[in-house]
Amino acid sequence: MPADEIIKEIFRGKGYNDNHYYFTIIDKIHNLKKEILKQILVLKPIDGIRELITQLDCIKAVVSGASKQEVETILYKIFGRGKFEIVITGDDLEEGKPNPAPFKTALERMNLKPQEAIVVENAPLGVQAANKAGIECIVTLNNSMLKISDFKDLIDENRIFEDTKSASSFLKNWCHSKSK
Repeated sequence: MPADEIIKEIFRGKGYNDNHYYFTIIDKIHNLKKEILKQILVLKPIDGIRELITQLDCIKAVVSGASKQEVETILYKIFGRGKFEIVITGDDLEEGKPNPAPFKTALERMNLKPQEAIVVENAPLGVQAANKAGIECIVTLNNSMLKISDFKDLIDENRIFEDTKSASSFLKNWCHSKSK
């Protein structure tokens, strides 16, 4: 979900409606977030992610609500170029997650059917989008403050992994089974 949409959701969750004056400062908050990220952008990849992406023998895509600049900066600093066949960002689509359009667009660009793909998510809105798109999904919590209970009624608990390392065997087996 794009940062400005996240901020709106936080405001709504706190009981502020769309007419509240807080919504006038969303751009200021979003721009401040970008500036802070630029100043502190010392990327430390999630433990095991480089190895996993290199070892997966299937088509890989990134579907993120973040801006193209943010996504590309992170991907290129961590992985270099060419590790993902498709990159879809918040700049590419009118609606983000939980709308299934971002995942459906990725499927179209990869020429895949929903049953030929798996989504690795870290947020409930992404799981909702994958479910609506009819794509199998797993969750990796990594350093998130989210808990298994945050995904209640969205995904089977057996599909929620504490981190990328614990999900790597599942993903390697999944890719291997699809490449046959």
